[in-house]
Amino acid sequence: MKQLSKDQIKDRLLKRAAKHWGYSDVELENIFDPIVNLLFDVCSKELENISNEIFSSRRRITERLVDILTPITSSKATPSRAIMQVFPTEDETTLNDHHQFFFQKRQHNPYNPGEKIVKEYFFGPTKPVKVTRNALQYVVLPNGIQDASRGQFQEFLDGEAYLKPMPHRTIWLGLSHRGSGIVKNLMFYFYMKNIHDRDTFFHFLPRAKWYFNGHRLTVSQGYNSKGTVTTGDRYMVHEDFHHLQRVEEHVNTYYEKNFITVRDVLNTGNADHAFPDEFKDFIPGNTLEALREENLLWLKIEFPNVIGKSILSEIFCANNCFPVINKKMNETQGNIRKLLNIYPLNIGEDFFLELYSVLDDRSRQFDVIAKNQDEFTEDYAYLRFGGVARFDERNATEMIDYMIDLIRDEAAAFSRLETDFMETNLHEINQIISRFRNKMAQTGMHKKNTPYLILNTKGEESKGTLFVKYWTTNGEHANKINAFSRLQAHKGADFEKDSVMLLSTTQGGRNELSNSEKIYAYRENIVSNQRVVTRQDIVILCKNHYGNAIAGVEVKNGIQTSLDDHVGYTPTIDIFLEKSEEVNYSDEEWGFLSDDLMLLLKNRAVNVVPFRVMYREKDIRLN
Repeated sequence: MKQLSKDQIKDRLLKRAAKHWGYSDVELENIFDPIVNLLFDVCSKELENISNEIFSSRRRITERLVDILTPITSSKATPSRAIMQVFPTEDETTLNDHHQFFFQKRQHNPYNPGEKIVKEYFFGPTKPVKVTRNALQYVVLPNGIQDASRGQFQEFLDGEAYLKPMPHRTIWLGLSHRGSGIVKNLMFYFYMKNIHDRDTFFHFLPRAKWYFNGHRLTVSQGYNSKGTVTTGDRYMVHEDFHHLQRVEEHVNTYYEKNFITVRDVLNTGNADHAFPDEFKDFIPGNTLEALREENLLWLKIEFPNVIGKSILSEIFCANNCFPVINKKMNETQGNIRKLLNIYPLNIGEDFFLELYSVLDDRSRQFDVIAKNQDEFTEDYAYLRFGGVARFDERNATEMIDYMIDLIRDEAAAFSRLETDFMETNLHEINQIISRFRNKMAQTGMHKKNTPYLILNTKGEESKGTLFVKYWTTNGEHANKINAFSRLQAHKGADFEKDSVMLLSTTQGGRNELSNSEKIYAYRENIVSNQRVVTRQDIVILCKNHYGNAIAGVEVKNGIQTSLDDHVGYTPTIDIFLEKSEEVNYSDEEWGFLSDDLMLLLKNRAVNVVPFRVMYREKDIRLN
């Protein structure tokens, strides 16, 4: 039903009254007595208010139902991701949850344009990766020798200076060793600059042959450790509280193709004799002597014949790298009293991710249950969002506004208080509320679903201090931190100063879903339970994944030529996405979104037919 305005309601009342009393509906305003028009005017205003309340109630009920029926993990904020490089102070360090790194970014204060504030964005590892003091110094490529000692590739020798072309499909990695003479847990990160050759390169990267001092090495695609950093440290008992672990597993799978781990343990006792003999055939003498004096460990990599000079020239490589996501460990504490305890979890301008631990001063862990789960221990805790999470979504300021309007409407009941007295005090109340609103706007409180930890203690001995640790994220605000930005370690001295650096631009961060965006998440969960079976499931997943970045989705059957030998044409499911004019993404960002979508399809689809994602511009019409 269409919502009517006051004038439309009044016009309908006048026409109905004229018809009922036998008058013509021409010049209705002049037929009735002015007092009748006044009564109709007041009545239409009240009916308009009732109509507004009905529509508002419908909206709140719909939003609340969607909020209840949509899984928490589907609507939470998503941390941004990137690749980070560090060098430890010890020979080997295993990363864990307590290793936090932050990037400082200067930005203008929106509430005081003349003031600049420093915003800190925290990042943490997603796997217990082992990092060592071994550092990649040089990479010998067909287009020249690259100096990788500072994280970035800097040209050490141009390819034009080669005496002759270097061996086909071969590169070398020069590694400096600082340790006990035993090299283990070597892991390298590879990146292909050319977007169009990435699929080919990463398809054949695991098939490359690695050699050290003439001996074939055993390598595997992936990381030098298993599991996520949160595995084993999780005390939560319900799957709703494993959102962060699922995010970390997704990020680890996304970047897994970029990493190669050397499984063998290298003995550097004969490293002086490991200088490649092939270098003298194409590297000039002075450069050759400079490389020999470095006394490096040289790893030779032979790729399949498909990987030629043009692809190898676009390689970027580094070691001591690992995936990170934008997450910050927060801590709070409070006194424990008998029965009900409520602790607000301060998140500031960030978004709540997940609880890490809830324990008292005796290191006793409390079970955290879901809102629809029966308690099974004497003492337990549970989370609530947005105050007490009542069905009426009006907050305190809206209730006060309603009270002020009610006082004005019922002025006769307060006539004994005198009009001047009422107006003066109501004006003061409005000023106080305005100050509250400004402060809430500065802190972002009115936009956040503030989490509360509610602790229910029944035992007599449940006293002391409660310590709560929880994760927060910056959402999409942590996106687009440039590659090669320097970060700092938050605590401890496990890493060398100025050695913490991002090797990729942060991307993939997303704020909590709005009410309209939750509709697609709700459809995705209610229709297919996050499984991809039909074409409509693909369309819903694409719209939920891309948001307003795409204007249309079309799914067709296709065919492609396989990259593997002895395999011809293979059927595919082609997904054509129409780019929206509202966004202006770079090719790198579109590539990230398509790769992330492909990973989601791979994990959720029940069929074995490969998918392909292709983009179309807005002006190309979809059939």
